[in-house]
Amino acid sequence: LLSLGATKSALDLYLKLECWDEVIVCYNLLQLRHKSAEIIKSRLEEKETSRLWCQLGDATDDIQHYQKALQISNNKSARAYKSLGLHYYFNKDYPTSMDYFKKSLGCSKFQLDVLLRLGYAAMECEDWSSGAQAYRDYCYLESDNFEAWNNLAKCYIKLGQKERAWRVLQESVRCDFDNWKVWDNLMVISTDLGAFDETIRSYNRILDIKKTHIDDQVLNIMTSAVLDNLKDSSGEDSFKYRPKLIKLLARLTVAQPREPVPWGAYGKILLSTRE
Repeated sequence: LLSLGATKSALDLYLKLECWDEVIVCYNLLQLRHKSAEIIKSRLEEKETSRLWCQLGDATDDIQHYQKALQISNNKSARAYKSLGLHYYFNKDYPTSMDYFKKSLGCSKFQLDVLLRLGYAAMECEDWSSGAQAYRDYCYLESDNFEAWNNLAKCYIKLGQKERAWRVLQESVRCDFDNWKVWDNLMVISTDLGAFDETIRSYNRILDIKKTHIDDQVLNIMTSAVLDNLKDSSGEDSFKYRPKLIKLLARLTVAQPREPVPWGAYGKILLSTRE
């Protein structure tokens, strides 16, 4: 019944069956948290558990109940630490929320939502090492979230680990092949690392997705690399990218004929010869 959205009917059934956990869920969904609190308090009189104290904290927004849950569990309640972390997280006290999230994960590692929030809080605090750890742990458990891969790459970039960020972004584009922004991130860092084959592939993929896209800086760097025959990330001559770059520039000049940078680069490349 709950899955069908019939919360009131489900509540009536659970009350008859005395399924109190489900009753609490229904009351919360119906915005009747005071009713949840009444049920929880009556159950606490029968037997105290850390879970009930956490549920009471949810119903009353009193974080002291989470502290009570920790006391009863000998500081082993992942749920209580998580709830405290969420309290400070939603109040934008990110450093305090991080402490509680880490403690929650210390009790139970397999909490994807906690890992994501820890990663976000760490990025807000510019704690790039903690952010990288959180997103790395998340991606190990759930590999299909391109945003998590993207954020992990950002943490690596901030840590000066661009090659790791580059590898991570390659995973990101596999998760969301049609997101041009992910390809743009990969294109920029590939250019920075001198992985020019990946730069051209990424640029072409962006054009496949959104038809038009001009990045003057990337085009100028690629053109200079080919004209000056600079070494790429593999230590090979960049002049070998001339045919692929010519095709890319031709595509850009056709798609956006009024843009000066692609035309300028196109002319220079066509006139170039390898000495």
